Amino acid sequence: MTTVRLLFTSSRSGMDKDVLRLDGGKFGHVSLMLNDMQILESTPYSGVHINKLHDRLKDSYYARIACLHAPNMLDFRHALGKPFDWNWLHGKPRRVDAFSCTTLIADVLQVRSARFPECSVSELLAMCF
Repeated sequence: MTTVRLLFTSSRSGMDKDVLRLDGGKFGHVSLMLNDMQILESTPYSGVHINKLHDRLKDSYYARIACLHAPNMLDFRHALGKPFDWNWLHGKPRRVDAFSCTTLIADVLQVRSARFPECSVSELLAMCF
C-alpha cells in the first residue's frame, strides 16, 4: 500500500476565496507532494503541472500536510499538460479532459467520495490520517 502526502493550502487568490466559499472549509487548494521539493497540482492558468513546493508555500498563508493511503495510485503523467477544469465553478458536469485541483488528486489516487468525481478539498482532507 502506498502512503502519499497531500499539501492543503490557502492563499488570498480569488480562486481560493471561491473554493472556500463553495466548500466551507479552510483550505482553497490541494496538491500531491512528489518529494520534499516538488508537488503535482492543477491551477487555473497553468493546468496540470509540477511545481516547486517553495513556490506554492510562498503565496500561502495557511498550509497543512496530511497523509493518505492510496492502494490504487495511478501514474500521474497521463494528466500532465491537461487544462484546468472551470466547470465545477459554474455548476456544470466535470470535463473528462481537464482537472481541478481536487479532481486531479482524486483521479491519480483513485479516491472515491460521496460526490465523486466532484470531490471537494474538505472531503479529501477528511480521508487523511
